Amino acid sequence: MPITETFHGFIETTTDTLLIFEACRQGILPKINRRLQERERGAVKSGTVFVFDEKESGIKRWTDGLVWSPSRILGNFLIYRELDGRELLDEKASNLSSMSNNRLYADEYKTSDRERALVGSLTDTYKFKKGGLIKKTLSIQVNGSSQHLISYYTKEDVLNGKLATPSSIPEIASVQISPDLFMQQNFRIPLSLEYPEPFNKRLSISSNDSSAVSRRRSSVFYMESSHPYMDAYSGCMIIREDVCPQET
Repeated sequence: MPITETFHGFIETTTDTLLIFEACRQGILPKINRRLQERERGAVKSGTVFVFDEKESGIKRWTDGLVWSPSRILGNFLIYRELDGRELLDEKASNLSSMSNNRLYADEYKTSDRERALVGSLTDTYKFKKGGLIKKTLSIQVNGSSQHLISYYTKEDVLNGKLATPSSIPEIASVQISPDLFMQQNFRIPLSLEYPEPFNKRLSISSNDSSAVSRRRSSVFYMESSHPYMDAYSGCMIIREDVCPQET
């Protein structure tokens, strides 16, 4: 039976991610339960979103057949950019590219705040595929089980408004996020910084849970808002990582 994508759109914020995870838990959206087969990898396109539970699916490492840059941290997410090939640009090519990229890839360097929130801090060390996909991932722990969200988009589709976010779709935005889904996580960036609407409005919490959520948010807010790597423009933490194992 062919795999069905969990959602089609753009995952903009951690809140969007939690809405998708909660919708999957409530059976509103489907999770996938196996790896993509080779013949199914062509279905990965801009707007595709997959969610899987590690224990239920047996998936330990996600593969999609595309060639990706090393990961970079963008807020609570990891992002990757699709490459033209695996070769690392040599020093000469890198120097030449720094001179010519303003002409060839000017849109990627004259980045607005909005664009930077889509591509993060990835550099020209690798040759990015022009018009290629960006992969954005986030993992959470729920009752000892790892759950993963893998999303794909192109910068152009997002900037042109072709992909809706979960928060903009009433059927998904109205989902009440269970507090245990939120409170079991240790996010780098608290949702109070990332999303302007008070997050408690999206939680299905009792009076007993409310004070605990408030204490957690207050302490995390203080810690993260003073972090030296906080991006003052986007409210996201953007940190370069060392090269991670390449996903294929």
